[in-house]
Amino acid sequence: MTKTAPRHTLTTSLAGLIMLTSLFAPALAADKIGLVEAQELYEDNCAMCHGYDGMPIMPGAPNFTRGERLEKKDTELLTSIRDGKGAMPPWAGALSDAEQQAALHYARQLHQPPAKESQKRNQGPARVSLAARQDSPKDLR
Repeated sequence: MTKTAPRHTLTTSLAGLIMLTSLFAPALAADKIGLVEAQELYEDNCAMCHGYDGMPIMPGAPNFTRGERLEKKDTELLTSIRDGKGAMPPWAGALSDAEQQAALHYARQLHQPPAKESQKRNQGPARVSLAARQDSPKDLR
């Protein structure tokens, strides 16, 4: 005769698993919603000068795709956002501290680091077939 687990133990374990899952699901959803809201804040308030993709539209604005100004600490950048800097107006009255932080977080996501040297070497040189060249035979002498 084999023993089987009591039915109430299985039910209790399943209920515990469901409870744990329900505890973590909102946190995962909040992260996703947070990034979407940060993108909306950036696009509504920053993109008209800094560009939707981080490539500046306004002359003198930093290029976030190249990481310009993003090497600075959050505290320094948040001070510039809050108080304004150069042609950038202060955002203290328009955006809450949390919204300013979210916009900065999104701007940091726009940075596209350059390809590593090892990746460039692995790609090898560009190859061009002779048929694709525009040189005539006399140019090859």
